[in-house]
Amino acid sequence: MKVLDERLDTAPTDSDVREMAELRIQNLLCFRELQSLNDRGVFLNEHPYLKNKADYEELLALWNSDREKFIRQYENCRNNIRRYAGRMNRTGASKEEVEEARRHKTRHEQRAAIFKKILSHANTGS
Repeated sequence: MKVLDERLDTAPTDSDVREMAELRIQNLLCFRELQSLNDRGVFLNEHPYLKNKADYEELLALWNSDREKFIRQYENCRNNIRRYAGRMNRTGASKEEVEEARRHKTRHEQRAAIFKKILSHANTGS
């Protein structure tokens, strides 16, 4: 952040300002997570790292307890990715609809990556 602060003081570009805003958001999320842990002893699971970790643990438990349900949820996730990709490419869709579809598609792609990671670990035996 120190280097970024120096760049912002001299001649900031649009990407520098965007990067600083994203870092600020990440720092605020981290602070909220740590504050919750300090106050109540539990994480909020809003920060992307913690959310993915919580999703991984939930899906891993599902894999260990009910593999058919795990596979159904994975297939639903893949279907959601295709559906939101279609909504993004639909003619006549407004900017807001496209952006909302992009957000949902990204969320499901992240979840699909977790499914793939669990399946990969199961196939390698680790």
